[in-house]
Amino acid sequence: MTDILPHLPGAAAVLCYHGVSADAVDPDVQTVQLPAETFCEQLDQLARSFELVPLGVLADHLSDGRPMGAPKAAVTFDDGYRNVLDVAEPLLRERRIPFAVFVSTRHISTGERFPTHVLRAALHTAPPGEVRLPSVARAYRLGDRASRRQAAADLLPVLKAADLRTVHRLVGELRGLLPADDWPEVDKRFAADAVLDWAGVRALARAGAEIGSHGHDHAILHERENPAEVRRQLTHSKREIEARCGPCRFFAYPNGGPADIGPYAARQVQATGYRLGFAAVRGLLTAEAAPNLLPRIFAPAEAGRLQARLADAAATTDRYLSWHRGLSSPGRQKPPAGAAPDRAALAGRYRSESVARAYGTRAPYPPQVDGILLSLLGAGPRTVLDLGCGPGTLARRLAPHVQRVDALDAAPEMIAEGRRLPGGEHPAIRWICADAEEYDTDERYGLITAGRSLHWMRCETVLPRCRRLLTGGGVLAVPRTTREVPWRAAEESFLADWATSRPARDVTAELVRQGLFDPWGERSTEPVAVSRTVEDYIMSFHAREAFRVEDLGPERTRAFREGFRELLRPYARDGVLGFTVLGRVTWGRPA
Repeated sequence: MTDILPHLPGAAAVLCYHGVSADAVDPDVQTVQLPAETFCEQLDQLARSFELVPLGVLADHLSDGRPMGAPKAAVTFDDGYRNVLDVAEPLLRERRIPFAVFVSTRHISTGERFPTHVLRAALHTAPPGEVRLPSVARAYRLGDRASRRQAAADLLPVLKAADLRTVHRLVGELRGLLPADDWPEVDKRFAADAVLDWAGVRALARAGAEIGSHGHDHAILHERENPAEVRRQLTHSKREIEARCGPCRFFAYPNGGPADIGPYAARQVQATGYRLGFAAVRGLLTAEAAPNLLPRIFAPAEAGRLQARLADAAATTDRYLSWHRGLSSPGRQKPPAGAAPDRAALAGRYRSESVARAYGTRAPYPPQVDGILLSLLGAGPRTVLDLGCGPGTLARRLAPHVQRVDALDAAPEMIAEGRRLPGGEHPAIRWICADAEEYDTDERYGLITAGRSLHWMRCETVLPRCRRLLTGGGVLAVPRTTREVPWRAAEESFLADWATSRPARDVTAELVRQGLFDPWGERSTEPVAVSRTVEDYIMSFHAREAFRVEDLGPERTRAFREGFRELLRPYARDGVLGFTVLGRVTWGRPA
């Protein structure tokens, strides 16, 4: 791996691990546990190519401007799992590799599992049947393993986008899916996710580990979190670590992606007295890096992919630098509640012929979605407004069954593609190229749909406008799909290496919390079997904002496709992949 950093001399790599397990784990629940054998292989690879140093050495180089010299790397762990002491520490000690552990102090004090663990464990062990989670306006029907995976995949981004109060309510609801007496057995079954206690943290400190803060409650310090809560997370955890273990000089942002760190939190890391703050944004640490927003690289699940991940971090360092400069800018303002950051820029990224063409390869909405939507029209006027229609995925299917569909999108490329596709010239469709925030008409609609589009709209503007455009009994419906693929874990890890931006989030629960949307009901479809050629499946990802061909560039696009083909090869038969798609529709009135 000696050629990983050829064009970034003097750079350093900071690796992020979570847990290291000597036993087999359930990949659907214990998603952050790395097998000990894989961990050893990665340590040995790193030792052959880097000088492995404590975080303090990197801090000294950053503070006094001294050149890094030989390529350096540091090993860090997030959360504070017990197996870091029991399994990882002996392996690191044997190799004389220094390391740091970022702990969430409330979980260390109480022994409580992390919210993401509770979510997965509850959904995968709860009795079959319908479950309702009112704190985030979600309902699921749990049955086989596939339905539980789909529920977890849908709920996880909702949990990570929520403020701390909502997280606590949701965790309580999830724990209530099982009798209280069942949880000790569940914890035993998933023992690898057990957290350290303070005696264990002190044992790590005595062994030479640097103990840093991962917040008090593992709260994600995004812009939606209350500033007072941000300060509490930073100060309380630092004081508790210093009282129990010694100096606490470093902080790691929970989750740590670009959407998980608000400008206020970034400033407070410095104000609270932390020497360095670590994100989870891919890139290498250079002299230009901001001390409170340093990049880290999530270690891959397979030893053979470590070199590729490090090489990609080197290639994306400029993008990391651009991100931290934007976040650190004094003039950066917090977007209004409910708005996606820089909506105009995000929406503009869909104004691309390549994205419009790739839309046709995405997994379709199950046919039952059409029936659910049409049933919502009731006895009112059979007129539909499809907001952010893209190439008319919904509009072209609904047109034969209604009086009129107004298909609205801000991207002329999407409108042109929709007209070209089958059904695009149906007389009931009226194509409209306009921004959802600015569209106004004397028409009134019995149904407004917004599929795959709300995440880039200014919802505090769009939803009140929708309310005015609806008839008295009309509703806003948000259809969504979830793919169930046997290669999910490998795919998620692969895509994390290549994404040029954070994936779009499901904003429905967020809108409910903000009082912008009053949900009336939700229905799911039966899973539908879908087949796609490997090439079409790969192409469908170019329809996503995070994987645009224009952003990847020709060379990285080729490498992305080649790597994806290799990942999918074991799952394809004669070049064709089979998987299932579940649809869900939530409807209600804009508040």
